[in-house]
Amino acid sequence: MRILNFFLLTSLFWSCGHLAVPHGSNEQVSEPILWGLIEVGDLQVGAYGRWYHPGYADYEPDTTALMPFKEHLEGVTITVFLGTWCGDSRREVPRFQRILDYLEVLDEQVTYVCLNRQKVGPGSEEAGHDIQRVPTMIVYLRGAEIGRIVETPATTLEQDLIGIVGGNRDRQAP
Repeated sequence: MRILNFFLLTSLFWSCGHLAVPHGSNEQVSEPILWGLIEVGDLQVGAYGRWYHPGYADYEPDTTALMPFKEHLEGVTITVFLGTWCGDSRREVPRFQRILDYLEVLDEQVTYVCLNRQKVGPGSEEAGHDIQRVPTMIVYLRGAEIGRIVETPATTLEQDLIGIVGGNRDRQAP
């Protein structure tokens, strides 16, 4: 029966463009994890919405720090590697998205990749990115990595992001 449930859940999520896998090999399936490329909207539905919505709504970005920063995002793209099974991802990703929404960062500037517990994606999306912990938010300027926030911010998400982009905003294209 357990195997049948796993296959049914896998089929259901595969048809939605995502693969569901159980939390652990010895655990009962209670909440599937997202695996692979997703849209941020995928985190806002079902079981994921139960942690995403409060994390997003309860976070108040430091708008004073961010206000002058809005104009420095041209050429910036971000890839967020996360695990829907990970407490740090559940805490930081909704907050980070709230900041991105305040900054009016376009959806096409941000890529979300969900990894399994081994920090591997279904298409090896993590390859070459040295992902040791999740979430890892990698910031690029004109295609070149200029910095990253790994697991938790060094100061705040806002200050770390400003430091990464602000310190590199005058960098010339390769």
